[in-house]
Amino acid sequence: MRKRCNVVELLARGQVASTVHRVGVLKVISRSPKAIAPRSLLQEIRKTTPIDKVTLYRILDLFVAKKILRRMTGQKGTMCYEVMCEKHNPQHPHFVCRTCGDMECLEGIDISDVKQRLRHTRYIEEEAIDLKLEGVCGKCRTKKSFKKKGNPV
Repeated sequence: MRKRCNVVELLARGQVASTVHRVGVLKVISRSPKAIAPRSLLQEIRKTTPIDKVTLYRILDLFVAKKILRRMTGQKGTMCYEVMCEKHNPQHPHFVCRTCGDMECLEGIDISDVKQRLRHTRYIEEEAIDLKLEGVCGKCRTKKSFKKKGNPV
């Protein structure tokens, strides 16, 4: 499990004022072991703090603009979010299961070479990278193999 970033430091780095809702959103996202969708995020935050959807989406948009959060596209265009911190959570690709929609972090895969090649050969300065692999995760693959054999799941 990766180390967690200090929520107050993340807000200060992004020059964003600390409010109950903003801190609550960041705490939930920083505790999540993988990128989290707004629906799940809303359910978790509401366990401790009342918040409506509009406020949540405004906070998410602000955090992405201030480079506090990364936004990635999950299955069927749903957005997922994770803390953007090179020290504790460096940029990495993700795997999205086409069967269950689960998004998994592929940590330990260095994408700095791709970034450098783009900068030096095409003179591109990336602002965001959403590198993902899609396929069938181990759990779903196992379920499918049971179904193919005629075994109950």
